[in-house]
Amino acid sequence: MRLIDLCPVEVPADPRLPAEVFIGPTALDALPDLMQRYLGEQPFWLADPDTWAAAGLTGDPWLLERHPHADDATAGRVTAASLGCTGIVAVGAGTINDLAKKAASAHGVGFVIVATASSMNGYASAIAAILSDGLKTTQPAAPARGIIIDT
Repeated sequence: MRLIDLCPVEVPADPRLPAEVFIGPTALDALPDLMQRYLGEQPFWLADPDTWAAAGLTGDPWLLERHPHADDATAGRVTAASLGCTGIVAVGAGTINDLAKKAASAHGVGFVIVATASSMNGYASAIAAILSDGLKTTQPAAPARGIIIDT
């Protein structure tokens, strides 16, 4: 089910809002279509070993170390590794989501998040929480074009 199907009023088109949200036991089935609509021909896949396994996906993503941190150094590594991509598929929760937002914003491309934790509340926000010089900061960033929450 798409989030818009649950909304009693028309949702305005706004780049500060995700375009599509899929929630349900087969939500992951929407991923190929979302990728085609928003991510172009050369998407960059971002995950860590645990989030990749939790999503049950196959393939060869760019894996961060276990328990990564959303800090300036890691954000810089992700942004550098994803240079030239046409979009980003992030698989994870808060940290992965924030790192993908930061990189996608830096490159001016869209991203889609495959959520792996229902307790995380920032999937749709227009900020990235990044640790900068020892201080947790909130930095403007484009939200995901698509959010997949497969129950």
